[in-house]
Amino acid sequence: MRQHLFRFVFTAAASSVLLACGGGGGTASITPDSPSTPSLSGVAAVGAPLTGAAITLTDSKGAQKTTTADDNGNFKFNDLTGMTGPFQIMAVMNLGERTVSHYSLVASVSGAQTANVTQLTSAFAALLNSSGVLSSLTPEQLAALTPDQINQAKQKILTTIQPLTSKIVTGTFDPVSTPFAANGTGADLLLDHLDLTVRANQISLTNKMAALGDSTDATSATGVIPKSGNPTPISDDSTTSTSGFEVLQKAFETCFKLSAAQRAVVTNASTATLAAECDALATADYLHNGQNIKMRWIKAFKFDKFNANTPTSADVKQTKFLRPEVRLRISSSPEIIAVNIHFNDTDGNSYTTPELIKKMPDGSWKLYGNQRGMNAFVESQLNYYQDLSKAPANSNYNNINFSRIDSGFRFYVDPRTAFDANGTPDNSLAVDYTTLTGYKSGTAAYFSAIKAAANVSPTRPFFKCAVITGPGRMVNSKWMGIYPDGLVLKVPLSSAVQDYVAIDRRLSSAEKAALETAASMGTAYSSRPAISGGFNICGSNTTGLSYPTTTTSASNYTVEVEALTNQTHPFTGQTDAGINGRDVKWNTGARFARVAPDTSLAKEFDSNPVFTYYIIDTNNKVAQKYTTRMLGELPPVSQAREIMEKKLSSQMDVNVLKNYLDFQGSGATNNTTSVSAKWTTEANAFGADLIGFYSEIQKAKPGEGLRSKFAADPQSRVTTSRDNGSGNVVYGTTTNGVFTYGETTLWESDPDLAVDLDALPGVNFWWRWSDFARSKSISATACNPQGSNAGSNAPSTNALVTSQNVGVARSTKEFNGTTLAKTYYGVDQLNSSDTCLDWGNGAGTNAYLHREVWLRTYTDKNVRFYSYTANKSFR
Repeated sequence: MRQHLFRFVFTAAASSVLLACGGGGGTASITPDSPSTPSLSGVAAVGAPLTGAAITLTDSKGAQKTTTADDNGNFKFNDLTGMTGPFQIMAVMNLGERTVSHYSLVASVSGAQTANVTQLTSAFAALLNSSGVLSSLTPEQLAALTPDQINQAKQKILTTIQPLTSKIVTGTFDPVSTPFAANGTGADLLLDHLDLTVRANQISLTNKMAALGDSTDATSATGVIPKSGNPTPISDDSTTSTSGFEVLQKAFETCFKLSAAQRAVVTNASTATLAAECDALATADYLHNGQNIKMRWIKAFKFDKFNANTPTSADVKQTKFLRPEVRLRISSSPEIIAVNIHFNDTDGNSYTTPELIKKMPDGSWKLYGNQRGMNAFVESQLNYYQDLSKAPANSNYNNINFSRIDSGFRFYVDPRTAFDANGTPDNSLAVDYTTLTGYKSGTAAYFSAIKAAANVSPTRPFFKCAVITGPGRMVNSKWMGIYPDGLVLKVPLSSAVQDYVAIDRRLSSAEKAALETAASMGTAYSSRPAISGGFNICGSNTTGLSYPTTTTSASNYTVEVEALTNQTHPFTGQTDAGINGRDVKWNTGARFARVAPDTSLAKEFDSNPVFTYYIIDTNNKVAQKYTTRMLGELPPVSQAREIMEKKLSSQMDVNVLKNYLDFQGSGATNNTTSVSAKWTTEANAFGADLIGFYSEIQKAKPGEGLRSKFAADPQSRVTTSRDNGSGNVVYGTTTNGVFTYGETTLWESDPDLAVDLDALPGVNFWWRWSDFARSKSISATACNPQGSNAGSNAPSTNALVTSQNVGVARSTKEFNGTTLAKTYYGVDQLNSSDTCLDWGNGAGTNAYLHREVWLRTYTDKNVRFYSYTANKSFR
């Protein structure tokens, strides 16, 4: 994950009954006004207080008041005279690296009342909102609400969580009007236990303290509340205490009151010593994704803008650590909870570091880590992809535009890992404590460089590829979710650093059986067999490299996808059918499920789903096998559309898009190594934390592409081979006159697709003979020379593709003249004679430039959300 760091019947008469003291945590620290003055005060919290949250009160006529929550989440609106109910209260803040918004509804106010804002108040507010995302009501919607509607929604919530409420909160409890303090007791402890998920037709509340471990069954931990109908209460009433979280919070502040030089003393590239106050944050056996506590936090320890001392001037903010935010209870014996550690720097920028903390015998909590030797995880991702590309005049190409919204997972593995004689991951080859990040800098951090270091005595096996499996199943001849036999992940050829893996292909059932046999973790590594049966799951080494690579570059797998149609073109402001996306049937290959999730699979994806990684090394052994739970949910694809339509994420300025993407207008910027951007972010929107620039020049050759099949089939177009949908031509063999494909791909699993595709006019363009273009090497006189001088005069090995990003603080709205590490390719490069199309297998006759500008953010549920705008120019 690319993070900043190293990466929730109410009438005036009824309120007098519901205000019974029973929150278990005391009352808010703000003193109410006299009963005759209408006022509201409360606490904004998700368990952890929403420190410094912007609080907005809106009445049914649109009148507003604003205030700010204090360090404990307390807020107050002193005098509401003249305002008209119902009222909505919205609390917005950057909770670490994501923007969190919560809502509360109050029918009317008479005198001094309590109105809290939490995920529970958001839950009943969401029941009264038709939206599939957590969002505000308009004044008109507020005015239409009745006290009975608000009360009925609240009662549904109370019914759903009653098994937990009865164990945690003493006395009468109302999520809005019961006073409490955000200190981990009473009502606040209840918030530590509950997570809210919002969908268009229902909401759900999950008990985060149901210790799930590696079990995939989370049904009993989740209560479902339809927006029309009766709720299904939570049946797993597991509870635990978060007492002591504040002590860990204070321990962080104690460490960061030391100067950066005192926190970590670096003596050389491989050695660093932590101050006792900082070392005390973690257990002695701390391990997280292959990192000890020094490596995990070295960037923060060394950064002088993390300073918990009193600021020296009024314009410098003190670094504050928030009370840890609960994500999921991992284990009950020992007690281990996954949390987010949120903090800020002295410039006010917010940060998040996910951690696992362990309860010690004395009742304190310490950082413990996930005890995993490699950096390998899964996170959910939403994409909104607006492609402005149109096919060239008279080209007859029919798959030019990619406009779509999709929902899926990002699979991450850092391949820069060697293994010792016991098969234990060794990440020391990448470490350099003297750098700003704690990792080697520049080319020394490249996969190839670290792999070369592993071949120096003593030599050791190294990462070769990975296989991942997860929730998914076959439906007739198609599959929903993750392909049931698994996916093969390799380092991408197009990346210089190669610090991630990309999805290469699907695994066959026979390969999966052999992999499972070899992965028996009860066998010591030294005697563990290589993968048998003649299977070479990772494939052969790439020419010129001592390891296999993939020509794909995407690490995300799409579970659900919809084409975007009849979009508003950002340059013209007009609805434009010419930029309609492709039908779902075109989304083929190893990165796509063929069927959208049904209700049961969608529920599994919403409940911290479990995945398994198999790490294969250069001895063709399964060096490591990890079962990992993704902490969070996978939203439906419709949520991406709603986020963009309601402007719940940052929006790129149209003039910026024109500057880089308007090939048909005044002309987009050509080859450049300097970029600028400007964007807007609404008050309750998810602010961008990363701006990206991507370009590629693809060589191409018009052809049947995806539709090409063997001649024996009635829907054939090509007689000798066909493309498997991923850009590679797959050949087969003929035995006794029977043709067998080289692998089981789209045609065998999705036969009805051929009929649909063959009915389309035109050709497919780049899925036939697809590959990146390359530039000439310094000595090259031709792009594909023949004879004895071909080697030295051949094109360079660097593909004409670049993917670069600029990290930004959520509070910023622009940057100017940022220098890129590599050229952002433009039309001049596309049309240059230096751009080679006719080298290697599958020589191209045509080419296109594809450019993207994108923004990334994290939603309130830790979902990576990307909004892309793209366009193509053709040669």
